[in-house]
Amino acid sequence: MIHNLRFLIPDDLKQRLLYPGYYWSVVKSKFDNRYFSGLEIISAGYKNEFGGYFNLPIGNKLGDVLFQGTDQTASSWPPKGELAICIRESGATDARTLAYSRAWNWQQGAFLRWFSEDLLCFNDYDSNTKTYCVKIMDKQGRLVRQIDSPLGAIDFSGSVGVSYSFERLAILREDYGYFAKELSNEREILTEPIAFSLVDLNSGGLVHRVSFDDLRDITEVQPENDKVNHFEFSPDGKKVAYLYRYWVDQVKITKMMVFDLEKKSHTVIGNEKFYSHFCWIDTEQILVFGQLEEENKFFVINCVSQKKFIPDFFVPPHDSHPATKTGKRIVFDSYPSFFRKSNILVVDTVNGTRTSIGRYLHHPTFRGVNRVDHHPRFNQDERRVYIDLPLGRERKFGVIQL
Repeated sequence: MIHNLRFLIPDDLKQRLLYPGYYWSVVKSKFDNRYFSGLEIISAGYKNEFGGYFNLPIGNKLGDVLFQGTDQTASSWPPKGELAICIRESGATDARTLAYSRAWNWQQGAFLRWFSEDLLCFNDYDSNTKTYCVKIMDKQGRLVRQIDSPLGAIDFSGSVGVSYSFERLAILREDYGYFAKELSNEREILTEPIAFSLVDLNSGGLVHRVSFDDLRDITEVQPENDKVNHFEFSPDGKKVAYLYRYWVDQVKITKMMVFDLEKKSHTVIGNEKFYSHFCWIDTEQILVFGQLEEENKFFVINCVSQKKFIPDFFVPPHDSHPATKTGKRIVFDSYPSFFRKSNILVVDTVNGTRTSIGRYLHHPTFRGVNRVDHHPRFNQDERRVYIDLPLGRERKFGVIQL
């Protein structure tokens, strides 16, 4: 009952209430050196810089790291103009800018990631065709090829990608949408029948296409304002998990789905009403924060047997952005508390230990679509964790040495 009272507080008042907690934490931080210990800021000189979404590989085996930067203020919305695509190569002191993108948002950036050990890719807006696309470049910023479909996920071999409408998300979930193209006909965008497409990244051709009608038939609903996002391939590339979100009778519902690329078939592995962030911990099991036994918590779903269980290692009691390379170590973050403090934890699933590797303060201006999620992710050997973080009124990108 008390927990739900927050929904009765007007947003403007709610945000003003954040300031006392923030400034109290600022005072306390003067006597606490754990807030920024062990952290190296990586910068190419832009006012705001960040890595992007937590399931995107931005560090390669050579030790090169990718990130993004802009001189726009961190509270600006919608995110328009150019976003710098940056790299700091292994052994280098300084980072440099390779290219610019006009297809981006504060949470996921331009979906910048490594395409292979020597090639990187990111989404962009083609002003000639007036469409979103993905560009594949080398580390010198030379364009290798362009595919006329923006991508939201790529399998680990770099052969197949998932494409969906970022314009639809700009209308229905704006913090994950793109705004380089004017949304002149919202009705046409929302009646587009295609939910997502699987794209051959070698030829640019279509592998498979899934419509919203397909998803409505599978879930046996006729929803309002449905959308898909948060795609992630299994480690063997044979499956892709994602969230199907919609409204029915003014109730928001999220189903967790898995598409089998070999069988070309869907499975609703999460039938409850709420699912959020997740990561694959092996080729069959997914760690997800969602609804289980009428409570929201982290648990594991086996996407073959559909068995659900609480893991025997520590998981936080709140939503987070979990990331892992091998399933042996998982890094979690937290959203800021009333006192505007957040925490990053590394959990060893083998010996059961957990270690706090950073606590950070979030200025109250970082909220809503402009929030700073840490989006932690390991480098290739799990000896470092890359994070986005707030620093005063700016967002920064850094690495924590474990």
